[in-house]
Amino acid sequence: MAIKIYRWLSILFALCIALQVFLAGLAVFSDASHWKDHVSFVRYFSLIPVVMLVLAIIGRAPALRMHSLALIFMIVLMFVTAIFASDIGLFSALHPVIALMLFWRTFDTIRLSKKWTAEPEQA
Repeated sequence: MAIKIYRWLSILFALCIALQVFLAGLAVFSDASHWKDHVSFVRYFSLIPVVMLVLAIIGRAPALRMHSLALIFMIVLMFVTAIFASDIGLFSALHPVIALMLFWRTFDTIRLSKKWTAEPEQA
């Protein structure tokens, strides 16, 4: 059951990342006032991988634990590149690159979680 919830949370997380990118696009291409939406929305979904990590531990899924830790690490990097943008110079340009990697890793996590939730075949 824990891994099924994990899978649904990973799908929700992917949708949140897509919405977060959309909000950034609105701010860049439509109205800069949407930056506040981009900044605030992340607070609502950034802890999902922490819950996923707990579920992977409960579900005894070591590969999913590693995926969750990777997602958490990338989120930390996202915050670092955003918060310290003026201090880290060109490295702040990694922010959207990390977002792409985060999105890709989330889809890889969804794929892997499907293997963990697959029902055993009947003989």
